[in-house]
Amino acid sequence: MKKKIKPFLFGLVLISLMMMGCKGEKKPVTTPSDVTDLSGNSSESAEPSEPSGPDNRTESDSQAKLDENGNQTDSETIDLDKAVSKEYVEQNVSYSAMMRITINPYLLLYLDQDGIVLAYHYENKDAADAYKDVSFTGNNVKDAIKKVTNTALKTDYLKPEADMIIEVAEVKDTAFQVNETLYIAEVTANKTLREHHRKAEVAVAMPPEVEKIAEEQGEFVLENLSEPQDLTYLTDMLDYSATMKIGDDNPVVLFLDDAGTVMAYGFENQDTEAPQELSSPVGQSVSDAAKAITQNLIETNNVTDETVLKVEVSEALDDYFRTDDFFNDTQNTVQNVLDENDVAATVEVELTAEPPKEEEAFPAPGENPADEKLPDDECETCHGTHTVHCPYCADLGYINCDTCGNTGTTLCPDCSGSKTIACDLCNGSGYDPAPCPYCRGTGNCPTCGGSGVETMEDGNEGPCHHCDGNGHCSNWYVDHTDVCYGHGPCPRCEMKRYNNCHRCQGTGTEQCNECGGDGGRTCPDCNGTKLLPCPDCTGNS
Repeated sequence: MKKKIKPFLFGLVLISLMMMGCKGEKKPVTTPSDVTDLSGNSSESAEPSEPSGPDNRTESDSQAKLDENGNQTDSETIDLDKAVSKEYVEQNVSYSAMMRITINPYLLLYLDQDGIVLAYHYENKDAADAYKDVSFTGNNVKDAIKKVTNTALKTDYLKPEADMIIEVAEVKDTAFQVNETLYIAEVTANKTLREHHRKAEVAVAMPPEVEKIAEEQGEFVLENLSEPQDLTYLTDMLDYSATMKIGDDNPVVLFLDDAGTVMAYGFENQDTEAPQELSSPVGQSVSDAAKAITQNLIETNNVTDETVLKVEVSEALDDYFRTDDFFNDTQNTVQNVLDENDVAATVEVELTAEPPKEEEAFPAPGENPADEKLPDDECETCHGTHTVHCPYCADLGYINCDTCGNTGTTLCPDCSGSKTIACDLCNGSGYDPAPCPYCRGTGNCPTCGGSGVETMEDGNEGPCHHCDGNGHCSNWYVDHTDVCYGHGPCPRCEMKRYNNCHRCQGTGTEQCNECGGDGGRTCPDCNGTKLLPCPDCTGNS
């Protein structure tokens, strides 16, 4: 499987940054003498000092001067666990690449060759407001993107209509892997959004000069997913919707997309020899994969009459994999294989996945701990979260289509639940409505008019040479074009049917535009976010 990074236009990011404007003139930065650079060299005047991490601030840290966007500048001691100015980075940090994350807030991450954050910078005041309690230093790209996404959701900057652009804006060391880094960042952002059941548009970008480096490095290619892979690798590199374990001693772990198709697989105990007879389930539906794996466990004597066969949904980022329907279908699928093989094993299907994270991040009104005293000015309805759960969609983030019940099979006014409507071109007949240009739709040979007889040069009558005397238009067409575009009898089907309509291919139907063949609708009140502005404080408490 290949995943190629396609860069956005660099101009999109430049335009958004130009809109931020500038206030005042920044003061020149004095390079502190007690900062060790990445090469390990220190100034001779440096003296030992206590570490100044986020939870161990020194007096000079607390008094550090900040620029208009909240970055440290002109201070005696610079704390790299806090945002720093660009000038400081340029003078003191030997970074390999710079990544810009654009949502509004705008954030810069300075990375080493392996993608570890060495320092970071706020590009606007919104970034300082959103990330003031977050430190990115020391995190790899995956963990940093998680923090950015989680924080932007919590502070309500990342909404469904918002774009999140992740850009490798500068590369100073060509050993830095551009395409792989962007791939990991994009997958991580999308997975984090799905963990919270939230939606936003995530895109990756790079300017032309970085794009040239990326092209020289070549596209990033995943491992061969048709073979079993390390589970940590799959967890990091795949934007999957669920994981399912089948088996007891060394279960097979399936990574599923939102349609329930197997994207990749591995074994929980990597050091244990895996069943050699198991063919790759990649590309199969979860039902077919469960059948094949169960059959394999029976044939290899890993499942007997005394076995308790466990099927576990260990991760579920989409609600479908938490439903009774999914569990019942899985239970029945595995049980049927056991019954077909006359095996009396017991099947246990269970959900061990953690609940959706928004339930933890956004408690419903009245669910605050009893011993937590609310500030006097905090809203009693939303408890300072600025949101309440959506009563319209019952916190599902969507509602059923009013016309076809979210199934495409009932009540749709256009298709009556069939998901299709009559073809607009042929009015449902399946035949091309345009008449044959030669026989005008009569089916008769244009030479003899259907009589099958023509007058010869000697004045005598004989069989028409175009239709061989049968009077049919089809024979004339076979000789000339072998195709009948019109409404006359089709020469390819021996006069039995008319030509198929080229729009609907003879079916007489098209996909219903009303329900799109799907029926799902986004909740119009919360736009799929599951949360509405608090009616008491209107999101501004």
